[in-house]
Amino acid sequence: MGIRIPEEPLLDLVEDYPDNDIVQEMIKILCQRYVHFKRTRGDGSCFYRAFFFSYLENLGQMQDSQAEVTRLMEHVAVSRENFCRLKWDKAYFLNPEEYFSSVASVCILIAHRSFTFFLMS
Repeated sequence: MGIRIPEEPLLDLVEDYPDNDIVQEMIKILCQRYVHFKRTRGDGSCFYRAFFFSYLENLGQMQDSQAEVTRLMEHVAVSRENFCRLKWDKAYFLNPEEYFSSVASVCILIAHRSFTFFLMS
Protein backbone atom coordinates (compact mmCIF):
# COMPACT_ATOMS: atom_id res chain seq x y z
CA MET A 1 0.00 0.00 0.00
CA GLY A 2 1.36 3.39 -0.97
CA ILE A 3 1.06 6.90 0.32
CA ARG A 4 -2.00 8.81 -0.80
CA ILE A 5 -2.12 12.47 0.10
CA PRO A 6 -5.71 13.60 -0.38
CA GLU A 7 -6.56 16.58 -2.52
CA GLU A 8 -8.76 19.19 -0.89
CA PRO A 9 -10.83 21.92 -2.55
CA LEU A 10 -8.71 25.05 -2.66
CA LEU A 11 -11.60 27.20 -1.51
CA ASP A 12 -11.60 25.26 1.80
CA LEU A 13 -8.44 27.17 2.73
CA VAL A 14 -10.54 30.29 3.27
CA GLU A 15 -11.87 28.64 6.44
CA ASP A 16 -8.31 28.32 7.77
CA TYR A 17 -7.89 32.12 7.69
CA PRO A 18 -11.21 33.58 8.91
CA ASP A 19 -9.62 36.84 10.14
CA ASN A 20 -7.19 37.48 7.27
CA ASP A 21 -8.86 39.25 4.36
CA ILE A 22 -5.63 39.46 2.37
CA VAL A 23 -5.01 35.69 2.48
CA GLN A 24 -8.67 35.02 1.68
CA GLU A 25 -8.42 37.27 -1.38
CA MET A 26 -5.22 35.52 -2.50
CA ILE A 27 -6.94 32.14 -2.17
CA LYS A 28 -9.85 33.36 -4.29
CA ILE A 29 -7.42 34.52 -6.97
CA LEU A 30 -5.70 31.11 -6.91
CA CYS A 31 -9.12 29.47 -7.29
CA GLN A 32 -9.41 31.08 -10.72
CA ARG A 33 -6.62 28.82 -11.91
CA TYR A 34 -6.46 25.89 -9.47
CA VAL A 35 -9.11 23.65 -7.98
CA HIS A 36 -7.36 21.47 -5.39
CA PHE A 37 -4.38 21.50 -3.08
CA LYS A 38 -2.54 19.00 -0.89
CA ARG A 39 -1.54 19.85 2.66
CA THR A 40 2.03 19.51 3.85
CA ARG A 41 3.70 19.86 7.22
CA GLY A 42 4.23 23.55 8.01
CA ASP A 43 7.69 23.35 9.52
CA GLY A 44 9.67 25.94 7.60
CA SER A 45 10.53 23.50 4.81
CA CYS A 46 6.96 23.13 3.58
CA PHE A 47 7.59 24.90 0.26
CA TYR A 48 10.53 22.62 -0.58
CA ARG A 49 8.66 19.51 0.52
CA ALA A 50 5.57 20.44 -1.52
CA PHE A 51 7.66 21.35 -4.56
CA PHE A 52 9.67 18.14 -4.43
CA PHE A 53 6.61 15.95 -3.92
CA SER A 54 4.84 17.57 -6.88
CA TYR A 55 8.02 17.22 -8.94
CA LEU A 56 8.17 13.50 -8.14
CA GLU A 57 4.50 13.01 -8.99
CA ASN A 58 4.99 14.69 -12.36
CA LEU A 59 8.25 12.87 -12.98
CA GLY A 60 6.46 9.56 -12.65
CA GLN A 61 4.11 10.60 -15.45
CA MET A 62 6.71 11.93 -17.92
CA GLN A 63 7.14 10.15 -21.24
CA ASP A 64 10.93 10.11 -21.00
CA SER A 65 11.42 10.15 -17.26
CA GLN A 66 14.62 8.06 -17.41
CA ALA A 67 16.80 11.01 -18.46
CA GLU A 68 15.28 13.21 -15.77
CA VAL A 69 15.70 10.49 -13.13
CA THR A 70 19.38 10.19 -14.10
CA ARG A 71 19.80 13.97 -13.85
CA LEU A 72 18.02 14.00 -10.47
CA MET A 73 20.19 11.16 -9.13
CA GLU A 74 23.32 13.06 -10.17
CA HIS A 75 22.11 16.16 -8.32
CA VAL A 76 21.19 14.13 -5.24
CA ALA A 77 24.71 12.65 -5.19
CA VAL A 78 26.36 16.07 -5.52
CA SER A 79 24.03 17.56 -2.88
CA ARG A 80 24.87 14.74 -0.49
CA GLU A 81 28.61 15.29 -0.99
CA ASN A 82 28.27 19.07 -0.50
CA PHE A 83 26.04 18.62 2.53
CA CYS A 84 28.50 16.25 4.22
CA ARG A 85 31.51 18.38 3.30
CA LEU A 86 29.92 21.42 4.96
CA LYS A 87 29.34 19.37 8.13
CA TRP A 88 25.80 20.65 8.50
CA ASP A 89 24.42 17.15 8.72
CA LYS A 90 23.61 16.92 12.44
CA ALA A 91 22.23 20.46 12.57
CA TYR A 92 19.53 19.73 9.97
CA PHE A 93 19.04 15.97 9.94
CA LEU A 94 19.50 13.36 12.62
CA ASN A 95 20.49 10.89 9.93
CA PRO A 96 21.48 12.61 6.65
CA GLU A 97 22.57 9.31 5.09
CA GLU A 98 19.06 7.93 5.58
CA TYR A 99 17.55 11.07 4.03
CA PHE A 100 19.68 10.98 0.88
CA SER A 101 19.25 7.23 0.65
CA SER A 102 15.45 7.59 0.77
CA VAL A 103 15.50 10.25 -1.97
CA ALA A 104 17.64 7.94 -4.11
CA SER A 105 15.21 5.06 -3.45
CA VAL A 106 12.28 7.14 -4.69
CA CYS A 107 14.28 8.00 -7.82
CA ILE A 108 14.84 4.30 -8.45
CA LEU A 109 11.11 3.62 -8.02
CA ILE A 110 10.39 6.32 -10.60
CA ALA A 111 12.95 4.88 -12.95
CA HIS A 112 11.10 1.58 -12.77
CA ARG A 113 7.73 3.29 -13.25
CA SER A 114 6.44 2.06 -9.91
CA PHE A 115 6.34 5.40 -8.05
CA THR A 116 2.97 6.45 -9.46
CA PHE A 117 1.53 3.10 -8.41
CA PHE A 118 3.17 3.52 -4.99
CA LEU A 119 1.52 6.92 -4.54
CA MET A 120 -1.91 5.84 -5.68
CA SER A 121 -2.31 2.37 -4.12
